[in-house]
Amino acid sequence: MNNTIFQTSAFRVDNINEFMQKPSVILTCKAMTIAKLPWEVGNDYISFCLTDSIMKHSDFDDGDLPTKETIVELLELIEKHIIESCSVTYITNKIGCIVNSYFMQITNNSTVGKFIAIDSSNVYGTITPELIDGVTPN
Repeated sequence: MNNTIFQTSAFRVDNINEFMQKPSVILTCKAMTIAKLPWEVGNDYISFCLTDSIMKHSDFDDGDLPTKETIVELLELIEKHIIESCSVTYITNKIGCIVNSYFMQITNNSTVGKFIAIDSSNVYGTITPELIDGVTPN
């Protein structure tokens, strides 16, 4: 069994009306609305949250659900349009096997953070965080 948690802190963008019309934003807000999760924080601040229960995992799932690719698109859009900054947590796991954790800080045209993987077969018990510099590799 796999699990996903994606959460941003509240943030503002340069043109909220334009931003809210992007396909990945529409898809995410639709899924959050169905799950009764608020995305409007107030004063033009928004925040996104996705969990396994409102994400697409296979071709048999509803076609109008966010995917992991939607999350990457959201991060790229936030980085491009954000006014100040926001924090992001993205955790995926395969229960009993591995947990991948991404902790990021996004400012305009910049994303930095750390990636940590915990593998159940790691006999050394050590965790070595990897630095994140950008949403997608250059």
